[in-house]
Amino acid sequence: MRHGSFNSPLTIWRGWAAVNHARADDLAASAKSIPAEDLAYFESKVRPLLAHRCYECHSEGKGKSKGNLTLDSRDGWQRGGDTGPAIVAGRPDESLLIRAVEHSEPGYEMPPSGKLPESELQVLREWVRRGAPDPRMAAAAVSRPQEMDIESGRQFWSFQPIVDLPTPLVNDPEWGVRELDRFVLAKLESATLVPNSDNDAARFLRRLYYDLTGLPPTSDEVRAFVELWNGNSSLPDAIPTPEDQGDRPLLNDRGDRARQSLIERTVDRLLATRQFGEKWGRHWLDLARYADSNGSSFNPPYPNAWRYRNWVIEAHNRDLPFDRFIAKQIAGDLLPYETQQERDENLIATGYLMLGSKVLGQFDKELLTMDVVDEQIDTLGKSLLGLTLGCARCHDHKFDPVPQRDYYALAGIFTSTVTLQDRLGGPKEDESDWSRRGLGPGGDEKLQAFLSEYRYEWVKAGQKRYEAHKKIVTLERQPNRKPSDLSSSDAGPSQDDEAWRRHVRISPIILPG
Repeated sequence: MRHGSFNSPLTIWRGWAAVNHARADDLAASAKSIPAEDLAYFESKVRPLLAHRCYECHSEGKGKSKGNLTLDSRDGWQRGGDTGPAIVAGRPDESLLIRAVEHSEPGYEMPPSGKLPESELQVLREWVRRGAPDPRMAAAAVSRPQEMDIESGRQFWSFQPIVDLPTPLVNDPEWGVRELDRFVLAKLESATLVPNSDNDAARFLRRLYYDLTGLPPTSDEVRAFVELWNGNSSLPDAIPTPEDQGDRPLLNDRGDRARQSLIERTVDRLLATRQFGEKWGRHWLDLARYADSNGSSFNPPYPNAWRYRNWVIEAHNRDLPFDRFIAKQIAGDLLPYETQQERDENLIATGYLMLGSKVLGQFDKELLTMDVVDEQIDTLGKSLLGLTLGCARCHDHKFDPVPQRDYYALAGIFTSTVTLQDRLGGPKEDESDWSRRGLGPGGDEKLQAFLSEYRYEWVKAGQKRYEAHKKIVTLERQPNRKPSDLSSSDAGPSQDDEAWRRHVRISPIILPG
């Protein structure tokens, strides 16, 4: 052991003690410079208030500096945060800290949980009026935010354009059918692994079915496929010759070409099924946060969400070009159309913006509007760009080249979209309602005429029907209970259970969005 590089515990303790003695001396000197009355006011009233109300988000000691502002030291509020010094000593009305806790500075209301009691506000005002006396030592400097470097961000691997890579060399060039297979084989060989043998016909068919439809083939379908695969049956149409195959693999013998044709015909058949759109549309619906109700603490149903779900499925099944698929969801209400059906489908596609959990009961409706916009931007970034754009609501993105100003430029576009409107259940209710558009010829006019007269009664009746439906489902899941066992007090007329189910089933006719 080299003793010159060894710090004993005693040496470390002495260094720590020396630093703390120096800090104590500085603190004592700072306290002596403050009049005794002001020092007592700070220690008895201000320090406990700051610790209780502010340190959770603005304390260097706790590692919290939201907005790069700390309030557990004099240097912290003198330096201030992203918007500059928090206090102008002797001038409460000019101090951002005071305006923030009074909730008189839009966008800076603190604490976010609610306005402080008037007695505590008066303590802070008086402290600042006295010149903000503060004996606390300067804490370690908080790093200032750096300007977003867009050019450096563009060099990140995920923002690079896709390029063609040379086909790798492999030890067994005969393995595989396409050049793509060589990339797989090269990776296997680099790990000293060998490929599995080819699947038999039955397993191969099951993989096709599960990959394309999410469902297994029937036993009859497996049996027929295996017969064709083994050459015991003939395909109904002519088998293509190598010249007919274009960029498809050129297989050497009639048996291989027959199997290739069988595979292609099976794939085409599965692509033409509705189950294909259901299987692959589900992945997009997950990204679009599809659900049949709002979620959150107040969970009313989305009575027309199924229209958007079905539109996504149909879009996959008719192979709608991806750029149109996206444009319709973001701005379908603004796109031109040639038929009533196209107009209605464009409106239904905007359900992408309407879905998602929203705190409908938020009292501050301006804040609710921005929260909805934030949720829409966050969904757009994650589902289409693979970026967490929502991070830039409060600051420049810390990892991706997304400055805060770009977030609010995008937010300015989304605030022009009316997502929530009026109230659910009544004009004095807390919960906001969704904006609605009518379908069919004259749909908007008919809808507005209906809502102007029956809006609140209609919404309340729909909520009661939804709750009744949930109760029926719950009761029918009880052990040893059949629908005919349900009394009218439980769920409805027991003499005609199926008719009752039809009565309470949600049958939406108007699209939110």
